[in-house]
Amino acid sequence: MNDKSNKNLVFLRAHVAFTLMLSLLSFGCATPLTGRNSGAGDTITIPVFGRIGAEDVLAHDELFVVLRDKYPVSPGHMLIVARRSVALFHDLTQQERMRLLFWADWTQRHLTETLTPKPDAFNFGLNDGAAAGQTKPQFHFHIIPRYTGDVPDPRGGVRNVIPSKARYWDTPKAPKDGHP
Repeated sequence: MNDKSNKNLVFLRAHVAFTLMLSLLSFGCATPLTGRNSGAGDTITIPVFGRIGAEDVLAHDELFVVLRDKYPVSPGHMLIVARRSVALFHDLTQQERMRLLFWADWTQRHLTETLTPKPDAFNFGLNDGAAAGQTKPQFHFHIIPRYTGDVPDPRGGVRNVIPSKARYWDTPKAPKDGHP
């Protein structure tokens, strides 16, 4: 096999493994509760976040709550928040880390199907600790819909958290293939 065939085979295996993992993750996950008539009608209390009104809860299970961001970066900005008291990603249990992937996939699909206009892309974000910008010491993961033209130049995406490092493609040290 040549190099290109090997890379394609590795990609195919990774894609199949990821798809299988998502399928397995959804097995055993509580059915998402959405809307006002779904049983999600009561307020939910989350450590550090406090009481969350039913109108802000998109879905939940025993591990996470998917809710509208109180200060959205764009229309549809959601948070996936741990229900137990835990601040950092590495403190999540293996079950929580796997369920987080399920909820990230579910939330992105839900927003793609329900938002008008449909998002053109998404940023997935995690501020993991105070030095990374985490302002609430409770684990929460951002799903941010993005739209063509919502910023003048979206290149660099999450790299813009440190503006001087965002435009790596303009530096003399930038790799020739454009990858960081």
